[in-house]
Amino acid sequence: MLTLEGIERIMNLAKGEWRDKSPDRILFGKSSLSPTLRQHLALQITYREKIARKYPSLSSLGIFLPEGITYEQSSGEATARYKADTFAPAPFLVDGTGGLGIDFSHLARRAQRAIYLERNEDFATAAQYNIPRIMGESYSPARIEIQQGSLLDELERLVANGMEMLYFDPARRAQGGARTYALADTEPSPIEVCHTLQRLEYQGRILIKVSPMEDIREVLRQLPSVQEVHIVQSGDEVKELLLYIPTLSTQSEATPPSLIAVQLSPEGLVVNRFCGTPAEESEQTHHFASALGQYLLLPGAALQKSGLYHSIGIAYHALPLHPNSHIYTTDQKPSLFLGKCYEVVRVTPAKSSELKRLNQVYPEADFSQRNFPLKPVDFYKKTKIRPGSSHRLIGTTLLSGESVIIEVR
Repeated sequence: MLTLEGIERIMNLAKGEWRDKSPDRILFGKSSLSPTLRQHLALQITYREKIARKYPSLSSLGIFLPEGITYEQSSGEATARYKADTFAPAPFLVDGTGGLGIDFSHLARRAQRAIYLERNEDFATAAQYNIPRIMGESYSPARIEIQQGSLLDELERLVANGMEMLYFDPARRAQGGARTYALADTEPSPIEVCHTLQRLEYQGRILIKVSPMEDIREVLRQLPSVQEVHIVQSGDEVKELLLYIPTLSTQSEATPPSLIAVQLSPEGLVVNRFCGTPAEESEQTHHFASALGQYLLLPGAALQKSGLYHSIGIAYHALPLHPNSHIYTTDQKPSLFLGKCYEVVRVTPAKSSELKRLNQVYPEADFSQRNFPLKPVDFYKKTKIRPGSSHRLIGTTLLSGESVIIEVR
């Protein structure tokens, strides 16, 4: 079992005489350190560079990892800031699955009182070490409480004490360590938490972080009180799905939910945003492009995850090329687009005869594809084009069924 004194010793060793030792040397070399101490020390060295990349402004503070899973499931700084900026916490905030404490530290800065709750005793002890360092001058023992316990076991007490906003991030690994994505299989189950809160007549807000692998439509079916699903993209990946419940309601009372796709800067600021609803999407008439326009639009990961394909086309005055391509074309270049926008330069039919001489036009090119018969590795092999950045080619299929290669810039 970890103690604050033990963590201090581990971190002093990691910053001192063992700083430049490899994890293998720490684990298997000759030393008077205990096996448990070696394991904790090797873990800090193993994750040191990863922590510096994921938490650039915190890396110099010496964050302690009790286990690797606390790093793997924790939010990055950008997404943590987005939560705090978007869902400004109510005066009394509870983070019911505290983990490493990154989200809690950002959210707690905006609250008058905040409770970090974590069922794992070692994680809670690590939080006592980490959170004052992460929060800096914002930390105050008078308003920040670090508690060890299970969220489901503590809900009645928290509601009775006046909790006004609950945030939690269910564990997505089963007891055997395998990943699990179904809501009912995560711990604590969001379905069970919401049912319990309804029984307790909880009147506050709820924010739930779930895996980006979740099926959004299935989530909305299981949690009818969700009013907003935030699809958070950082870099080229969807990092998180955030389920926002401003107030619990029955299925008959619930209003249609909104899907909000956002792209974040490395600092966590919103640089692009798209909003739509499944209800509006289902009402759209399906239109497809009969010819290529001047520009190609490739939706980013967050837009694709939303599944609002026809709403995307309407919002950006564009038409999809094919039901299975998720590539759009338009003659109007959008001023902002949550994805990539290219100008069309040249279109080549993907016939065998054309492919054989394509390297005469493009000796070197960057090739990607959506809904195209050849994967990049097969395309390069068949055309003898060298991978490179001299030209950018996109392989896709048009509504007519013709496969084409589009040069863009």
